[in-house]
Amino acid sequence: MNSSSHIAAILALSLVVGCDRGTPPQASAPAEARPEPAAVASTVPDSVVIDVAQLTLIGFHPFATDSMLERDEALATVLDDFGYHLSGAMSVLRDSGWMVDTRIADTLHFRAGARYWSWVRPADSAYVGYVLTEPSGRIRALFGVATNSDLVMLADSFARGSQR
Repeated sequence: MNSSSHIAAILALSLVVGCDRGTPPQASAPAEARPEPAAVASTVPDSVVIDVAQLTLIGFHPFATDSMLERDEALATVLDDFGYHLSGAMSVLRDSGWMVDTRIADTLHFRAGARYWSWVRPADSAYVGYVLTEPSGRIRALFGVATNSDLVMLADSFARGSQR
């Protein structure tokens, strides 16, 4: 199996696992935020850093060109479903006070005031998913594709945890 087929198989599995309508998506254990010292944070371009002034949900996915998507139907399906469900949840989440964005990245860098932290996708996880965080640096990750209603439920659960 070549690497393209391997990636497609993982993404297809992510789609199947993440879109199971019988149960809500299960977030991983709280992800570990890695505090970044100012010296490290200063090497990350501002265009890459996500400013966190409120509850924040970032959808992440791999880079894919049109020719890659034409050759790899599984990848095209996963990314299509990912975008469809995230956009379907976006207005509800924003109305609930969430900042929602997407990134083509395996590593996400966050900033709240003078505080920086990052999240790195574990090598053995799906290539698509969602990271939820807040200004305190608390962070949670969900791997695979979730439906729009599941994303809203996940965000609501995360937000309730921030009110404790």
